[in-house]
Amino acid sequence: MLQRIDQLKVLPLFLSHFDLNEVNILVDDECNVSGIIDWELANILPFGMGFSRIHTLAGEFSEGKFYMPPEFEDAERGFWQEIFAGVPINIRKVVEANLELINFAVKLGMLLNAFQLDDGGKSVGVNPVVVEVLPKFLSYRIPQLRGPGPPYLK
Repeated sequence: MLQRIDQLKVLPLFLSHFDLNEVNILVDDECNVSGIIDWELANILPFGMGFSRIHTLAGEFSEGKFYMPPEFEDAERGFWQEIFAGVPINIRKVVEANLELINFAVKLGMLLNAFQLDDGGKSVGVNPVVVEVLPKFLSYRIPQLRGPGPPYLK
């Protein structure tokens, strides 16, 4: 992965929330997103890195395990469809021309979610729930690459 990091320069930068979860997404009475809160972990990153949260938005962590409810794939595909449809056309062209790189950026974001620098960079914190499911998450393929197949390799 380290050998590919320089390739991320091709991707457009965006403001990544990096703590996107159901608690930080406000929804109105018609189930429309009306706001997103809790931006203190936000950072400007290459397109895709912050989207690793799709696993926690469409799936669920419970009792230290990751679960994919029956509607996981529909939610995950809908998420990506809206992301691609929502970016300006000039950015969409760059993104669509670099799907493998977007997928790599998502996986890198997953690693950042599993391991964080603590104490001003003096130690590494570990999210044990994410670390346990990391092999599955690192087999992830965005829908634009995998077509009709499942999100994770078996």
